[in-house]
Amino acid sequence: MPSGRASRELQVVDPVLTNVARQFRPKGYIYDLLCPTIQVDTLSGQYPIYDDTYWFSNVDNNKIADRGETPEIEFAWSLDTYLCEDYGYKISITPRERQQANKALRMETSKTKFLMTQMANQREKRLAVVLKKTTNGGQLTSGAAATTAFATSTAIEADWKTAKTTVYNLTGFTPNVAVVPYLKAYDMATNATLRDLFKYVVNSDNFIKLGEDEDGDIGLPRVFPATSR
Repeated sequence: MPSGRASRELQVVDPVLTNVARQFRPKGYIYDLLCPTIQVDTLSGQYPIYDDTYWFSNVDNNKIADRGETPEIEFAWSLDTYLCEDYGYKISITPRERQQANKALRMETSKTKFLMTQMANQREKRLAVVLKKTTNGGQLTSGAAATTAFATSTAIEADWKTAKTTVYNLTGFTPNVAVVPYLKAYDMATNATLRDLFKYVVNSDNFIKLGEDEDGDIGLPRVFPATSR
């Protein structure tokens, strides 16, 4: 590659630094955090689904008398199907590319990272469709918009408590992970009411003052104090 010449300093410069390249890749993927992996032997099949009505019901009076008949209880279940689908991309490096590429490009590593990043992006896209409400292009038929603006509201806790209670009532489990888009998380990190709560999190005082963690992310604790759960 021919050398260039700076217009002001008129000095010859090498166009590519040795073993130095700048590369931007997305981060913050949530697929592996939310979706467990289950190994299957066949590409399609069935799996049992227990009717949660039976498990969360409370059968009255299981007291029995001596030699009395013990009442029998039972639950119901049904079957649903799964279907595995193949996804893939491929990359290639021609002999000319390999011979002409500067070492700083690290062609094999960069193309492999590009491939894996695009595969991860597609997984995130498919997950977003599952998690979003139908009005936002997703598959969830229930849900509601937040009643208060995260950036200015002094009652932001109400939305979180409503969401957690709703999940608990439907599943019997208390959710411990929330997926918050960057801009909304930024609003939360700068919300005065929430900051007053965050200060009770262990080692959060300096964390809030800095406003960012070691990765440059916004100042939002990974774990909220009990009052904001």
